Amino acid sequence: VMPKLFEQEIPALSTAGTFEIGIAVCAVFSAAAFAQMVVGGLMDKKSIREVLVPLAALQVPFLLLAGYAQGWALLPAAFAMMFFVFGMVPVGEVMVARFVDDRIRARFNAFRFAVNCGVGATAVPPVALLDGLEQNFTLLFIVLGAGSFAAALVTLWFPRQERLNEAALVAAE
Repeated sequence: VMPKLFEQEIPALSTAGTFEIGIAVCAVFSAAAFAQMVVGGLMDKKSIREVLVPLAALQVPFLLLAGYAQGWALLPAAFAMMFFVFGMVPVGEVMVARFVDDRIRARFNAFRFAVNCGVGATAVPPVALLDGLEQNFTLLFIVLGAGSFAAALVTLWFPRQERLNEAALVAAE
């Protein structure tokens, strides 16, 4: 989606070749990938909930911003959006490490990977449909923003650290 979005919304790239568009996308993804290091450091100091809730909530405005941004303003909007998307990766990894029994962790990760691949594959037709309806990706980012908003609401039910500590004590008895 990102290469096509850059081609459509950044006039200077609309006449550029695939290489130039690829460089712009690579720069955004490479810079945003450092979110994993930032969030990983936060995960060592804060509870899962303290990191998860703001990360999930901050995806929403930046998805919407990326959907409406035009011209070179799209680059920082895309960076911010991807920063919060990539920032969720270490949160998921920490959750698996803390809550999935060691004896089934490999199978759980294999299942998680298979689900991710399946969801990714089934997302292609709706993305093409949404792009075709408007000839741009604004509607797609509105739909993604709505899904992220719902996910952010769900994160509010993630237990606070005190509850997790109490549950661990009960389980240890």
